[in-house]
Amino acid sequence: MPIELIRPQSIHKPTTYYSHGADTGDVVYTSGQAPHDDAGAVWDPADLAGHLRRPFVNAARVLETAGTSFGNVVRMTILLRCVEHIELMWEIAIDYLGDNRPAVTVVTVPGLADSKYLIEIDAIAVK
Repeated sequence: MPIELIRPQSIHKPTTYYSHGADTGDVVYTSGQAPHDDAGAVWDPADLAGHLRRPFVNAARVLETAGTSFGNVVRMTILLRCVEHIELMWEIAIDYLGDNRPAVTVVTVPGLADSKYLIEIDAIAVK
C-alpha cells in the first residue's frame, strides 16, 4: 500500500525531520501539531486561547490537504503542560470537532519538544 507524506503549503515547514502527516489512502495520520504560526514561530503563550487553538488550525489544514476533516477523526491524543488549560482546550476542540466525538486521550506532561509549547495534538482520521 503506497503512503503519501503530507506536507501542506498552508502551514509552516516542519521544524525537524518529519512530515506533517501520512495518508495511506483510507486513513490519515497527523504528526503532533504544535502552536506554530504560518511562518513557523511559536504562538505567544501569553495569548493562551490563540496558543491552544493553533495546533487545531494546523491539524485541520493537514487533514484538509489529505481530503478529510475533524469530522472524520476517529482518534486524538492531546498533550497539555497544565491541567488548568483543559477546560479552554475542550472549548476550542469542540469548535473543530463539532458533533464528532472521537476516542481521545488527554495527558498533562511536564514538558514538550519546545519549552514554549503548552499543547501538542495529533489525530487519526478516515477518508
